[in-house]
Amino acid sequence: MKVDNPTPEVIELAREQQRLQHALQTGIAMKMSMMLTRETQEKHLRVGVDTCLCSHAGLCALLIERGMITHEELLQMENEYLKRDVTRAESELSNVLGRSVTLV
Repeated sequence: MKVDNPTPEVIELAREQQRLQHALQTGIAMKMSMMLTRETQEKHLRVGVDTCLCSHAGLCALLIERGMITHEELLQMENEYLKRDVTRAESELSNVLGRSVTLV
C-alpha cells in the first residue's frame, strides 16, 4: 500500500516491519532446513499466501478508505502481530535446538 507523504512515524513503522519480516523469514527458513513442518510445501505456501494477501489488502483498504483507521495505526498493529509471530518462532526453535534462539 503506497502512502503519499508518509510521516516520520509511518516511515519508522515500515522499517520496523521490514526488520520483523526478516526475522520471521529466518525462522521459517530454519524450520524448512530442519524439516520440522509440512506447511512449507509449495502448494500450501502459495495458496495460503495469496489468499491471506488478498483478504488483508481488501480489509485494510476498506478500513482506511472509510476513515476507521489510519495507515500509521495499521502499521502499528501489523508490527505487534509480527512481533508475536517472531517470538513464537524463537520459542519453537529454542525448544527444538535446546538453546536460546534470537531471530534478526
